[in-house]
Amino acid sequence: MPVTVRWTSDVAQIAALETAWRDLHDAAPVRTPLAGPDYLLPWYQHYGGRSGVPLLGSAWQGGALVGLAPLVLRPGRVGAVPVRCVQFAAAGAEAGEFLLGDGRAEVAGAFLDALTGAVRFDVARFNLLDPGSAEYEALRLAAARAGMAVETVPTSYATVDLSAGYEAYLRRLTAKFRGNLKRRRRAIEAAGAPALEGVHFEADPGAIDRSVERMFAVANASWKARRAGPLAAPHRAFYRDLARRFGARGQLDLAILTVGGRDRAYMLGVAERGVYYDVTLSFDEAARPLAPGVVLTQEVLRRLAARGIHTFVSHGVHDYKRYFATALTERRRAIVFARGPRAALSRALRFSLAPLWRRLGLARPAVETPLSAA
Repeated sequence: MPVTVRWTSDVAQIAALETAWRDLHDAAPVRTPLAGPDYLLPWYQHYGGRSGVPLLGSAWQGGALVGLAPLVLRPGRVGAVPVRCVQFAAAGAEAGEFLLGDGRAEVAGAFLDALTGAVRFDVARFNLLDPGSAEYEALRLAAARAGMAVETVPTSYATVDLSAGYEAYLRRLTAKFRGNLKRRRRAIEAAGAPALEGVHFEADPGAIDRSVERMFAVANASWKARRAGPLAAPHRAFYRDLARRFGARGQLDLAILTVGGRDRAYMLGVAERGVYYDVTLSFDEAARPLAPGVVLTQEVLRRLAARGIHTFVSHGVHDYKRYFATALTERRRAIVFARGPRAALSRALRFSLAPLWRRLGLARPAVETPLSAA
């Protein structure tokens, strides 16, 4: 029985898929909470139309939902060339993935097959793919069928192994990091009594909403807010809905570090199947000399380990994560170039001419950047 792919940009139609979406998500053996409706429905509802055109693909076989492609169509640049880009929703975020039924990796290729006839695009970007996976091979074969080129660039995400407990994890870190951590903890204690508050996998709606408001206050005192202004209404609505949804399912951890009774830093994450995924972290810029983010991360790891969480996952390629991570999981970002002069030019500038840029000692053109931020 063939697989039928349907595309929609209507947020109401996307929301109508929630029950089938959740059933598929809960049954999928390989997925993260970031592919489920509790993360992506709030994203589409509050950012759809602001960060690009929503583009959700649903794959059906005999009336059963067998795959979802949560995408967005937005302007971007590859090789300094303006392009129409298809990419995973939560544009600008580090995570993104297809949601596929058990043993249905070929559906990833069906999505790319159907995409070429559904929308006009120059480049499709798919993040965090395992190049040895059947999913990646399905995409590669679909691109070849359509006469499209595929290039990949390396990416990674950090993980922390907490399976043997927090103290065992800490002993694996360098003596220099442990020494710095002790000094930072002492500095915070000298500034005021520290405490870890917020919600820890609790489902109390009032406690969740109060903690989210405290999170917003810290975010509005961060360096980013000083540069760009306080959190805009769509950001607040997204995080509020996300927290309520995951909180109701007992999957939300929103840790707030207080120093001397003042909220100084927060980390919001969600957990399932013994794995914690960080979503956002920030701190009060006035507390930067105390390194509250470093201390908060370690306190979060300590209490996650005490709860039996065995793995901490932190998306994003940031150098500071190398100091506390126990492993970096290597992945590839696949960039599919459609047929056409604009796509060909962007590919040539980004990839074919790369050796020339290096020989001339010049910086390569900007890579994979959005024209507008979420």
